[in-house]
Amino acid sequence: MHTRIFKLVSLLATSALIAIGLGISTPASAATVVSVSIHWNGSAVGASGGYLEVYEYDSGDKRWNKTSEVATNGAGVATASLTSFAAYRYCFRAAISLVRSQHLCYGADSVQNATSMMAVGPAQNLGVINLTSKAAINMSSVVIQGRPVVGQRLRVNVDGLPDGVTDTDIVWYRDASVSLISVLGDNLGTGPTYTVQPGDVGHTIRAYVYANGPRVSTGGANLLSVPYLTPAVGPVVKPMGFSGAPRITAPKWKVGKTASICRAKRRTSRRQRHLPVVAQWHADQRADLRHAQVGAQRQAQEDLTEGHLLLRRL
Repeated sequence: MHTRIFKLVSLLATSALIAIGLGISTPASAATVVSVSIHWNGSAVGASGGYLEVYEYDSGDKRWNKTSEVATNGAGVATASLTSFAAYRYCFRAAISLVRSQHLCYGADSVQNATSMMAVGPAQNLGVINLTSKAAINMSSVVIQGRPVVGQRLRVNVDGLPDGVTDTDIVWYRDASVSLISVLGDNLGTGPTYTVQPGDVGHTIRAYVYANGPRVSTGGANLLSVPYLTPAVGPVVKPMGFSGAPRITAPKWKVGKTASICRAKRRTSRRQRHLPVVAQWHADQRADLRHAQVGAQRQAQEDLTEGHLLLRRL
């Protein structure tokens, strides 16, 4: 008889633990009231001056989802009633006018690393949670990398941001500027990278970047802080390059005859015209137009009107 009772108790206990591990909620015999006192810079907040957030685990999505949010009363205390026998996690934030508050969780900065607690017993007191304003992030290392040339991909380098940053918002602009707390300019899209378009030629490119974390943010505590724009790159230019491979021609391939490079059309901007082109001539070798190492060097002047190159002996 005792053996059967022991087995039954063990089975029930095991089932409960499995339910907790999988994030499955089962009805509780009585509601559990969870309370917390939220303080701002050492003093209790007033009515609706702080919030208690309750999270439950979703085994399907494999993440913690916020199921309720409770405001503080006049004494700065928030209470939540839990009716399911499950594992919960709790987070806290303050609601101070025009101020970015820290957003912390019980046992950690983020809900992903917070302490899980069971809804057991009639009451759970989480104690006092003291919150302060977010610290400002030094954004000077956030710049655009890449060449402002049509077809090239630009990237915002956020590698220098502190470890406390958990997410960043990036918006690309053409000819951007800041007016009070707003960004003016042509919105080109969002995301960490941007491919330069023909319509950008002659314009500059900048990116608005907002970085955020539980304890830090761009602009720090001030909700009305000036937006951060990266230094501008540009003006954007068209790509410079050959539209086709140059050809070497000669009337007769004999000693003493003259060979020339011809019909190598170039796409150029006005500022790139009349630039000297240096060629390197080789015998029984591959020509290297970038690094002149062997062979007799000659200078080619580009004739844009005729669209070909004529070689002159130096």
